[in-house]
Amino acid sequence: MSGTKVFCPTCDEYTFCESIPINQLNVYRSRPGQRVLSGVQPFLRVRHCNACKGKFVTAEVPYESIKKTTDYIKQLKSLNEKYHV
Repeated sequence: MSGTKVFCPTCDEYTFCESIPINQLNVYRSRPGQRVLSGVQPFLRVRHCNACKGKFVTAEVPYESIKKTTDYIKQLKSLNEKYHV
């Protein structure tokens, strides 16, 4: 099998998926490879699942961005508990 083993949302399991050119998905007007979204700079990649033949987008982000996001979620949960929102 070719490709990288990643989680396919259609198969709901890890399968071998190939990386394909972003323009084959026909959902972006410009090449979205690298963009900045609210201070996070993900690298978007289109995957083609070898098992179900589906296409989906994955995003590679710096670990520090994920850490900050989980810290923010913890803060929000704490505020919700404090103010019973």
